[in-house]
Amino acid sequence: MVSLAVVPLRGIMLSDESLNVDPFNRPWTILSLAQTDAFQSRYPLNSSVHGNFDPLRDRLRPNAYLLVECRNSAPPGYLDAYDYAETILGALCVSSLSAPEDPAGTRQYGPRPIYWTRTPEYCDLPLVIDPDRVNLVGHSSPFAWFSSDSGTMVGRINTGELSGMIAAAPSVARDILGDAALGAGWQQHMHAGARAVHAAFQAASHGQLIANMATVVEMLVNAKSKEYWSQRKSRLKVLVGPAYWTRVEQIMAARHDYAHEAKQPAFGYLAFGALGLAVHTFARRNLESQRLAHFSRRTPKTVDDPAVRDG
Repeated sequence: MVSLAVVPLRGIMLSDESLNVDPFNRPWTILSLAQTDAFQSRYPLNSSVHGNFDPLRDRLRPNAYLLVECRNSAPPGYLDAYDYAETILGALCVSSLSAPEDPAGTRQYGPRPIYWTRTPEYCDLPLVIDPDRVNLVGHSSPFAWFSSDSGTMVGRINTGELSGMIAAAPSVARDILGDAALGAGWQQHMHAGARAVHAAFQAASHGQLIANMATVVEMLVNAKSKEYWSQRKSRLKVLVGPAYWTRVEQIMAARHDYAHEAKQPAFGYLAFGALGLAVHTFARRNLESQRLAHFSRRTPKTVDDPAVRDG
């Protein structure tokens, strides 16, 4: 019997209202709030389904729900479903953040990650007052994607637009969100990278986001378990190209200041730079891994091959 693990989401708001699919027959499904109401209506009003969904909505105020197939719902089997959920969310983040900006939508106001809602509110800057009035309200910062006022912070799309966004994403993200079986080697590494991208958004400050995203890029370029961080940085520079070298140095320096001296970055834009670096590294790592896999499958030519012998 198939069960579903339920994950409340922030960062995506579907406009679909009718529920035309059966989530129990799909590996994963994102439901709008209206579709979630329709899904809940399948259960009696005195069911514990209502008793658990309703507090989630009241306390966390999610924009949508992710339902993930969970074939073993008994502990600790359900943990696999939650790993799968984070992999899906990481792939959705990469898909969303890689997509072109939509001037008619809400995404032009800054990055809009899709993430697991674990806290109802986020405030980046303090409330600042002077003798006469309020000078600054923290939750007005564009970095505050944890804020629950979803009016301008959430991209609104329908299921068709979501499918189009996924179709244009890096291939490994499409595989995660499709029916492709999990491969070995670099594909498993990229799946773990998708989970790391999603987890990195659980940050409470610019400095923490930089540290998290820097960890993501180091993980994506890591080749050995006992490797110096300077080797990973050098490999990262080769992967992203000379145009990004200065920004890589700035981000790594900011991560060092935060991790070892608890200093926030002097410029908040470095947090967005770290986010962009993580997404760019994910896409480049995916492309390079595909190329290596392609060439490794080719049969090497020998001197007996006429193409080689005749030169």
